Amino acid sequence: GAVIRGDYGYIRIGSDCSIQDNVVIHCSAEDPTIIGDGVTVAHSAVVHACRVGDECLIGVGAIIFDGARIGKHSILGVGSTVLGGARIPPRSVAVGAPAKIIRRATDKDVRLIKESYRAYVEMGRRYATSGVYKKPVFLGD
Repeated sequence: GAVIRGDYGYIRIGSDCSIQDNVVIHCSAEDPTIIGDGVTVAHSAVVHACRVGDECLIGVGAIIFDGARIGKHSILGVGSTVLGGARIPPRSVAVGAPAKIIRRATDKDVRLIKESYRAYVEMGRRYATSGVYKKPVFLGD
């Protein structure tokens, strides 16, 4: 599962987000973690004391460090690292360690971001209303 640890400060996760397996979201005493609406944070990413704008896609295993800012409609590639204090402007595609902007996000990229989070939100709604969920059974019950 994901770990969301607000022991030092404030974490805000917007609506319609997909926070996937093994993601770690943490904050610091100096910087909150704020994730905008419609963000997909893919498996094993680390989002630490930073801000991620609306409708972004954070790739598998990506890391975002303290004080960094990811602008709206941006894509951070698989395994990329955004160093502390770095700024990724809106509509950017950034990759590498440290992450570097390789191009501007196209309209097609923005559609992909929206399709991604909307598909996960819809899957969650279907699951929640399907009756598949069962209360966990514990030994001794």
